[in-house]
Amino acid sequence: MGIRGQKAEVIPARGPYKPRENDRVIGIVVDIKPSYYELDLGWGITGILRAKKAKKSGKESQVTIGDVIYTAIAFAGAKGVMLKGGKDAHRITRGFIVTMSPTRVPRLLVRDRELQETIERESQCKLYIGMNGYIAIVGPSTKNEFAAASAIRLVDTEPTLEGLKEKVMGVLRRALWEELVEE
Repeated sequence: MGIRGQKAEVIPARGPYKPRENDRVIGIVVDIKPSYYELDLGWGITGILRAKKAKKSGKESQVTIGDVIYTAIAFAGAKGVMLKGGKDAHRITRGFIVTMSPTRVPRLLVRDRELQETIERESQCKLYIGMNGYIAIVGPSTKNEFAAASAIRLVDTEPTLEGLKEKVMGVLRRALWEELVEE
């Protein structure tokens, strides 16, 4: 809860995603039309991405049903959600997706993305964080990706935990160390 002037601002503990312009989101291609793709953004929200706009490594790519796209919202309103294409849209071809409550996603991004950078550094994974609660984890191995997923789960379940950054580092190190000991 925060206070701004004469108004109290309450941040809900849980709740659905409400699309806003310029939010980064992850969507899953659910339908392909002649001039656009329909992406499931979760929470019953479908986003529209114009065809020929999703790129991979700077080249046009063939998008298929089930592909994961990381992009930004160009417009969100009563007429629907339009997604940005071109340089703003990237197809994610490996790794996996975890979900967290959209109201908890900002916890990963506070203080100059400190938690995000800690998870990326310790797990050696790249996180693509969607404000809609989908997070794609791409790492050098599944053990690193699962370690990052464990840390994200901690942030989702215990966002107000005292010393959260240290707890996240502990979860990551234990997960990676256990894997190293088993090898």
